[in-house]
Amino acid sequence: MMDTDTLSAIQIYVDTHYLLSVETEAVLYSCVACPDEFESDIDEYITQEQEESFAEVLFSFIETSGSTEVEIYRRAGLDRKHFSKIRAGLSGKPYTPKKETIISLGLSLELPRPSFDKLLASAGFSLSSAIRKDLVVSYCIEHSIFNVIDVRLAIDSIEHT
Repeated sequence: MMDTDTLSAIQIYVDTHYLLSVETEAVLYSCVACPDEFESDIDEYITQEQEESFAEVLFSFIETSGSTEVEIYRRAGLDRKHFSKIRAGLSGKPYTPKKETIISLGLSLELPRPSFDKLLASAGFSLSSAIRKDLVVSYCIEHSIFNVIDVRLAIDSIEHT
């Protein structure tokens, strides 16, 4: 048989967690009861907080770079078809390329680190100091090494050591 201290502790635990569970359920049910209000709050929040899309950020950087789109996508090692898919994001057909593609575009634009980070973030990515490949990219950006092929070779070299 359990001692009274243990039983008391169990009772307190159950009471505390049960009350939290009941309160949580009440909140959930109250949200279900007023979905229109909840939905309009979410819509308003998104309208206020949403930043530019990846395509908008990319083409803004291309516009200010002084280079043509063709020069940028060729330096990045992309073909015209892939780049057209990215451009379609401006007309409401969102497409997010892989992180490696975005890195290649950032390098081909010779973006400084804050702009590079903005481009990556607009697609939901970032450079992490926990990933060796990302550290190589960071080093290259900070040391103005923007040739995509050179950076890829450096990544391959570092990853295989």
